[in-house]
Amino acid sequence: MSDIALMEAIKGDFGLDVEIKEKVIKGYKSQVYRATLSGKTVFIRINKDPRKYEVEIAGYKIFKEKGIPAPEVIVYKANPAKIGYPTMIISAADGVSINEAGLSTEQNSAAYENLGGILHKINQTNIKGFGPLEVVDGKL
Repeated sequence: MSDIALMEAIKGDFGLDVEIKEKVIKGYKSQVYRATLSGKTVFIRINKDPRKYEVEIAGYKIFKEKGIPAPEVIVYKANPAKIGYPTMIISAADGVSINEAGLSTEQNSAAYENLGGILHKINQTNIKGFGPLEVVDGKL
């Protein structure tokens, strides 16, 4: 699908005016586009497997409940009419990578300590069951 066709499909399926900036990932099952929506960077994600996004959205919800930074799911449809595959539009993180930030040694240490705290929260997150993740009755 061309960028213009995708922008028109997003308008038709979600009522949103996006501007496609670039295709980030292209594969057989998944495609990701960097776009702008109301001046903010977003990612448009299309995947042939609807279970993937259901699990991801449930995971983001758990993270937010625990105070772990996660993207905002702007919209999601399992079967949008024009695109035809599960599609999710999520927010992009603001900022730059640590390597590009030009931090002092002390600031760099503090940033990595903060990241370690976030990883600790992630690793302390427990869910029921074992094996591949799936959503059952709205819960991961």
